[in-house]
Amino acid sequence: MKRVYKREQEPELLKSYRTRYPDAKWDKFRRRFTRGYRQVKQAIIEDQRGLCAYCEISIKMKEDYTEVDDFRVEHFYPKGATQDGGHNYHLDWRNLLAKKMFPMPSGVFPQLSVIVAVTCPKVARKLQTAS
Repeated sequence: MKRVYKREQEPELLKSYRTRYPDAKWDKFRRRFTRGYRQVKQAIIEDQRGLCAYCEISIKMKEDYTEVDDFRVEHFYPKGATQDGGHNYHLDWRNLLAKKMFPMPSGVFPQLSVIVAVTCPKVARKLQTAS
């Protein structure tokens, strides 16, 4: 994993959403506030200079809302580490990274779920050698 330098100022729409809904979950933000989600993704891509945080392969965001990006937003600290009334890792700007996503050839990871098998190659290699 490369070192990712994040801008100090979090995207304005994420900040306003987090202020209004301090206990909100990431999936709710992503699904209900698409404009804020796109702003976050754009800021992450700029901070990472268009590269995956793990494998450093080029990533980009699609122009059209209906198309699927070739990356996903990853949480460095798991969202599950969020405790009631504690730090909310779901919406922590410093906790968000972009990870390359693309389909792996069928049969490469038959023992793994589809979600895990569609990931950046560096993470996939670690999974494969661990099994």
